[in-house]
Amino acid sequence: MFKIMILIKRRAGMSMDDFIDYYENHHAPLGLRAVPNMKGYTRRYLTPLGGEELAYDVATEIVFDDEADFGRAMEHLNEPATRAEVDADEERLFDRSTITFMKVDERSSDIPARA
Repeated sequence: MFKIMILIKRRAGMSMDDFIDYYENHHAPLGLRAVPNMKGYTRRYLTPLGGEELAYDVATEIVFDDEADFGRAMEHLNEPATRAEVDADEERLFDRSTITFMKVDERSSDIPARA
C-alpha cells in the first residue's frame, strides 16, 4: 500500500458546514473521477478541541496499491483538461496556498487486553 495524506484549509469566508457539504457532494465525486487507481479515499474533518482556529480543516487520505499507481494517477490528474477542472473546483473550496501533500508511513500498536 502507498498512502498519501493531504492537509487543506477551507477558503476564507466559507463555513465548516458549507465546506463539508461541498467537499462531500462535489469535490469528492470529482476526485473519484479524476484520480484513477485509488484504492481508498477518506476525508477526516478536523475540529479543534479548545475552540481555536486550526491551520487545516481536513486531512484527506488517498490509498494506492503502490507508488507506481500513484505516479500514474498524478500523470492523469495533470492532463490539461483534468487539471483545469480540478483547479477550478479547488478554487471554490480551498485556500490552495495551504494544500500540503505527504507520504504516510503508518504504524499501529496492538492494544493489550486489560483486566
